[in-house]
Amino acid sequence: MGNLKNLKNLPNGDLCRIFAKETEELNKDKAIYDKAISDGMKYVEVIKSPKDVQVALDMIAALPHALTSETELKNAVKMKMKENGIVWDKTLKSYVVKNA
Repeated sequence: MGNLKNLKNLPNGDLCRIFAKETEELNKDKAIYDKAISDGMKYVEVIKSPKDVQVALDMIAALPHALTSETELKNAVKMKMKENGIVWDKTLKSYVVKNA
């Protein structure tokens, strides 16, 4: 969207072309975002053990991302970890099941 900064003196046709280009780029990003979220949530849904967390994070990192897809998927992993009582152990430097 950097092309939108100096629009004051542009004729309307130029403005339309700029907005069309920006819309096209946003649509491409949205398609990448949608695919990343769809594919990434499949990895999140199967998290049941500490080992699954690292596998899911590696698979999510390998996906092409756009907009906020990577952040949203990482937050979904955190929520799934919490749901399954999984935490990061700093001493062991790995994911473990939280002691009750």
